[in-house]
Amino acid sequence: MWVCVWLVALCVCWHGGSSSPVTPAVGCQGPEVLRAAEEGLDQINSDLTEGFILSLNRVYDVRACVLFNLTIDVLETKCHVISRKSWKKCEVKDVADVPVYGHCTASISVGKSVELHSYKCAIQQVPATVIVNTCPDCPTVVHLDDPIIAETANLILQKYNRMNRLPNYFTLLNVTGASMQWVVGPAYFVEFTIRETVCAKDTPGVDLTQCKMMDCEFAHKAFCKGSHTTLDDGTFQTKLPIEVKCELFEPEVGIFHNSAITAMPQ
Repeated sequence: MWVCVWLVALCVCWHGGSSSPVTPAVGCQGPEVLRAAEEGLDQINSDLTEGFILSLNRVYDVRACVLFNLTIDVLETKCHVISRKSWKKCEVKDVADVPVYGHCTASISVGKSVELHSYKCAIQQVPATVIVNTCPDCPTVVHLDDPIIAETANLILQKYNRMNRLPNYFTLLNVTGASMQWVVGPAYFVEFTIRETVCAKDTPGVDLTQCKMMDCEFAHKAFCKGSHTTLDDGTFQTKLPIEVKCELFEPEVGIFHNSAITAMPQ
């Protein structure tokens, strides 16, 4: 079964990164099943506090026709859960983004509204060997606890703090992914979440490690992607511009916008 699911996931990711409408493979047929799966997945995504929004790929193993017990194949999207976007508006990760696939089993009732009673999801990355065989030139995954990843994330965040126009500094929340590719030297690509702190930029001599996160409903959060390239001898000197792209959110009021900053080496 996992081999079949992986093949479906890889094909979907490779052919444009989006899935087509689905219908249940077995069990109770009809629009109620698809409604239960789609709206149930909306509620699953709303409940997630870490990781990325899951997209619906296929519904199968449908049991009962009032209280639906469903198994839903899912694919991870490029939208972080802090965005609170609908999964239908999110692009599925393609082979270059290290596809993640799996399934959720859920108990869902359908009446005037759809109610999610319980769920459990299991997801995993497509194996690295498959990525390399399919796309030899794509970046390869790096362990998140590698010291160079933490250093890269901090360098990117420092650049973002200098370049954005918001009044307060941001601090790192969580590193969500990292990869490496040889360009003119080892290039590291890191994605991470950040949160606004109480430290104002106009305060001299701020030690960011001592800044507390802003704890209020209007605190900004962001999901960022950045890259940094080192020299062949391993010294951490910039050889290419550090590029930072952040999607900034005010989650309590549901506002977001994109900000893209490319900072030349200094």
